[in-house]
Amino acid sequence: MRYLTTSIFGLAGVFLVMQSPEVLAKASDAAESACMLAVNSNYGGNVRNIDIVSSEFSEANSVVVMNADGERWRCLVSNDGDVQELTVQEGQGSGGYGSSSGSGGSFELAGRNSAHCKLINVEAGVQLYNGRCSIKESSSRSSSRIFEIKMGSADPYLFATSDGRNWMTGPEEVRFEDRGHTGIFRWADFRLEVDDS
Repeated sequence: MRYLTTSIFGLAGVFLVMQSPEVLAKASDAAESACMLAVNSNYGGNVRNIDIVSSEFSEANSVVVMNADGERWRCLVSNDGDVQELTVQEGQGSGGYGSSSGSGGSFELAGRNSAHCKLINVEAGVQLYNGRCSIKESSSRSSSRIFEIKMGSADPYLFATSDGRNWMTGPEEVRFEDRGHTGIFRWADFRLEVDDS
């Protein structure tokens, strides 16, 4: 069992960590920033959304895992910010109708009639909606399943899929990401988060 010494609001304290015999500290800010910049350069500097999923410090090289525009990236980086290796992780896409395997459970869109929705215009950096939404499921002649998501008094968004992996809204392709209790749709300038809360 290790002890973690830290400082909170300038007061030093010692805490006994009960969850695990190993304490995984987060990578340095320089390491995280370098990884985010490296990923962004793979999108020509035009990544729309990037966030850190996990960050683990190591004296040799730290590991930073990020989501960027629907793709999962793994970055091996020195603690002073020198990126050693940058790879896209396979098997991070969706499976089923709004579901995929994951250690934290999977997000199921099928069978729902309501959820909490957050709609963001990522290009403008504006949150358009944050609240309860209704979900209706139907099918078409082409055997596609259609999910109608209505937020407030606005017109509903329609998402169609026939295999749970390829999604469309109108003529636009949609990337779907399963984050356990949250499903994230990304298309054009928009990001829609649908979750259990």
